[in-house]
Amino acid sequence: WNAEQRAADETAAEDDGMRVPLGDLLPDAAIISELRATDALGVIEEVAARAYQRGWLKNKPWFIGALVDRESLASTAMEGGVAFLHTRQRDHGKIGRPFIVLGRSYPGVPFGAPDGKPTYLFFLLGLTSDRIHLPILGRLARVLKNPSTVSRLRGTTSATVMRGVLLKEDDRALKGKLSPV
Repeated sequence: WNAEQRAADETAAEDDGMRVPLGDLLPDAAIISELRATDALGVIEEVAARAYQRGWLKNKPWFIGALVDRESLASTAMEGGVAFLHTRQRDHGKIGRPFIVLGRSYPGVPFGAPDGKPTYLFFLLGLTSDRIHLPILGRLARVLKNPSTVSRLRGTTSATVMRGVLLKEDDRALKGKLSPV
């Protein structure tokens, strides 16, 4: 029994979104620094295609359908130009490994943000359980609530720099050192 419990505890620790390094979910290849899409469905298809091309997503049609279903309930766009696309259900069989894809649109895309303004940064969350999904979503929302972080992500021309900014701000958030907004 002890060995089984220890194995279960280790699995739970690996599946804890507060312990998962953001860099493990968001490699450089997961960043699309210049989205071509000009509408909401195009954005969903483009970021999902990146995950599928990399082998992180096993069932692209299901995933796109689940994202569209989620967006039809209420937009995942926040004020300030950021959206967090995700499905309502977590399905291990359809996601190859947990991932985040970040897509950026220079001109912005109408995405149903409460302020009515365009959305520029799209975070696609392909996470396999609520134990990882909810903490990661909270971490990203906390970091991206800061307008200067959003501005830096929108203004850089390099996917590597975008990733570095995000990882640095996430690390600061985890250590409780985020600047007040």
